[in-house]
Amino acid sequence: MSEKLLHDDNYEEMREPVNPELLSWLQSKDKVVFDVIPHSHLDYAWYRDRESSKMREVEAFMKTLSLDHFTLEQMITAKEFFDGAGKRFKDEFLDMVEDGRMELIGMYMQPDTFLSPQELRFWNFEVGKKYAMEYGGKPPALEYIPDTFGFEETTPMVLKHAGMKAIAFKRGFEHQDKFGAIFKWRYGDGSEVIALPLHGGYGNVSDMTNPHVDRASVSPEEYLKLQVDAAALSVRGLINRYGNRYKQIDFPHILLMNGNDFTKPDENLDEVLAGAEEKLAKQLKLSNFTLKASTLGHYLDLVENNIDNSKLNIYMGEMRSGMEDNVLRGIDSTRMDLKQKMNVADTRIYDAGVLTSLMLLARKHGGLAENDHATWQQVYGYHHAVEQLLPVGSHDTVSGCGTDDAYPLPYSLLSGAWKTANQTARNSLAALAGREDDYGAYPRMEHRQTFANTTPYARTMVVEFPMEGDLEHDKGLKAIVETEDGNSVTYPVQIVQKVDTRYGYATIPVEGLSSVQVWLYATDANNSLEHEETTRREFATRRHSVRVLAGGEIELTDRQTGRTTKGLLYEDQGDRGDVYNYCSTDDEAVITSRGAGETVKIISDGDVFTEIEIATELTVPKGLKAINGKIRPGRERSEKLVTMPITTRVRMYKDPSIDRVEFKSKVVNNARDHRVRVRFDTPASDGTVRAKESYGITTRSAVPIRGGAHWQEPLPVATSHNQGVVAIGELSLMGKGLPEYEALRNENGGINEVALTLIRGTGYLSREDRGSELQTRKGGAGPGYGTPGAQMLGTHEFEFAVNLAGDKPNNELVAAQYDYTHAGDYSYGSANMGDVLQVKCDRPVEVSALRPTEDGKAVLLRMVNYEDEPISVSLGGMFKKAKLTDAFGNELDTVNAQNIEIKRGITTLRLS
Repeated sequence: MSEKLLHDDNYEEMREPVNPELLSWLQSKDKVVFDVIPHSHLDYAWYRDRESSKMREVEAFMKTLSLDHFTLEQMITAKEFFDGAGKRFKDEFLDMVEDGRMELIGMYMQPDTFLSPQELRFWNFEVGKKYAMEYGGKPPALEYIPDTFGFEETTPMVLKHAGMKAIAFKRGFEHQDKFGAIFKWRYGDGSEVIALPLHGGYGNVSDMTNPHVDRASVSPEEYLKLQVDAAALSVRGLINRYGNRYKQIDFPHILLMNGNDFTKPDENLDEVLAGAEEKLAKQLKLSNFTLKASTLGHYLDLVENNIDNSKLNIYMGEMRSGMEDNVLRGIDSTRMDLKQKMNVADTRIYDAGVLTSLMLLARKHGGLAENDHATWQQVYGYHHAVEQLLPVGSHDTVSGCGTDDAYPLPYSLLSGAWKTANQTARNSLAALAGREDDYGAYPRMEHRQTFANTTPYARTMVVEFPMEGDLEHDKGLKAIVETEDGNSVTYPVQIVQKVDTRYGYATIPVEGLSSVQVWLYATDANNSLEHEETTRREFATRRHSVRVLAGGEIELTDRQTGRTTKGLLYEDQGDRGDVYNYCSTDDEAVITSRGAGETVKIISDGDVFTEIEIATELTVPKGLKAINGKIRPGRERSEKLVTMPITTRVRMYKDPSIDRVEFKSKVVNNARDHRVRVRFDTPASDGTVRAKESYGITTRSAVPIRGGAHWQEPLPVATSHNQGVVAIGELSLMGKGLPEYEALRNENGGINEVALTLIRGTGYLSREDRGSELQTRKGGAGPGYGTPGAQMLGTHEFEFAVNLAGDKPNNELVAAQYDYTHAGDYSYGSANMGDVLQVKCDRPVEVSALRPTEDGKAVLLRMVNYEDEPISVSLGGMFKKAKLTDAFGNELDTVNAQNIEIKRGITTLRLS
């Protein structure tokens, strides 16, 4: 920078002249306001472990305490800061909040909306707002989610139900130039929110006060002038790049984000902005121009008060396109074991919420006595489990895009969340029986038991229980269920040896949110516990038949409907990408298990189910053709081959009302840099896919994510996401913590198969190797650190199921998923759930949550209708009041509990 230009008032005009058309538009406005939001994007755990990240956070966070303005995006930062060494600075922080200098966003952390459990977004708001208000904040009614990797189409409905008016975001939208700077985002139930894209990202004016001149080389006064010049230049650049989008909606108020990942905020921002405001107003001849440090809440007020909402464009759909910003959905298959553990913990938290809520209502209104399992203790247990799980839902954490040392803590948190929820569920169910859990390795097993259904659906429930306690020496069992009319029905029990102990299995009909009383009588009969290899290749129950084909594939037939599919084909393909993006190797060769040979064992064949084990293998390249230990420019796979043994247990239930066939696959992964999937045919496909997402079923094409030559992610992406169930034609595929699928096409372009990802092994956080750039992404997405743990080496198990009823209505698809995911609970006899709460409906309705409020005074019942036609619901049981509420139990209206119409979308009731 020359000495002349340092003092030239026209320097910025020479470097960055403002587009004349935009300038004329701005000059015509009575008021032009540019809000600058000072912030720092503090990821919970990105490429380092949490403890290292916290120390980095502290350095950035400490700087905020001396500022005049700052927006804190997640409350976990403040909570952990004050729980640790930062407690000595809490008063300064609280003063800053009270003075209005610190804006607190009512979110606990920054979630990934696809990979996190569907209830997590509500948990995140609830816990975040709790801490924000505890600190004296008044959180704005918006979700600030600057770095999350795309969004579900249900987002407007979720936010509206949470009381949010807007969402400020960065990634996933591809129609900015068409829709303008701000638009309305609508879901199919009619919910709308204001969409505030962060044009240029959450750091569009990061470091705006840095003139890139050695401070010691000039006087303080001169340095300030240079800072003003730098800030003015940043603003000019932003006007030129994105001004047309604001002009399109006639809104002369641009949002500027002054911050970035873990950055320390600009300390003299107000002084610099005052100088830049004066300079720009003079240079651009703007008579009423304001450039100031502000808050997201203030900017939302500007939008609401100065835009005619009816004139905004309306968008409907997902946001997953990598046009201006990477969306990086390779994360759906990175560190798959983390996704599986998240699913396990979330499932048990759901059960704990249901059982704690029923216990709470029974004690308040049903005369159930308190015991050592105090109500407050179980309420705390549920909410503590939620708070343990929450940080793992942080977008960079659950995505798996960190170095290996970042993951011991998330695994530990998920383990803790499951254990907390599990004991809470055990205690609550025991309390419903008027008993106390003995805190043993298993719930105390007696010959009289309660089998409990925590789902809202009447079903034939699968119950698995340990042969411990009073059952330890029984050779066999039969289950006798006491019916309401005083009669009894006998059901078989099948006993199977596992590693730790023997287990009994029974399939029992039960109403939704109800329980049955079961007597387990000893018998002399016993199923063979030996695993027996067989030459048989055909197996059948009353509902299903399975024929094992060469290579371990199967032909599956639903004998009731006559429908047939073929599947259980394993495939392997090279991956030279990183944790963020899949990228096939140059040969794109696909290796399958077809023709690999197979052996079959009968694992257990009794009165409850037939289970066989099919063993096959994949012979695949060991890795990429490159040298280990450095960023490898490998584009092809190695000539060295390794064998990956694969065994799959296939279970068909004898009760014909259970329409699914279950699979448990064990893969010994001896290879690197590849992707392993299992495939099934999709008979009668109409060319679309229905996939479960949070509170919605999303219909997609075979290749749902577009690309473009000049996009950040230039290639179309065929893999996509699901939260537990995918339906194509007659096939429904359900998985436990397996969120990535792909609809495969035949030579005519029609969908003929679906592939479910089991393993995606990759050795680097981010790759941008010269000469070996990824086809699927331009440039890097983070540091180029090694991630050997993300190779997923070793033995891994995966659980999934299929049925041939994929053309069921949406609500029935979700019901089938719940039936598969939630096995029956068990505890002492005499626990009566059915009298506590009845949810009667004319069609299946999802109960996505039945859980206690944090104060223990009521329970929240959240129901979801996935279809346009309303569902009639009648509630009965042990409650006195039913109120229609928002997501958090804040009352909106009274309802007639005996006649509730559940329209498409989310309905939450408070029962007390």
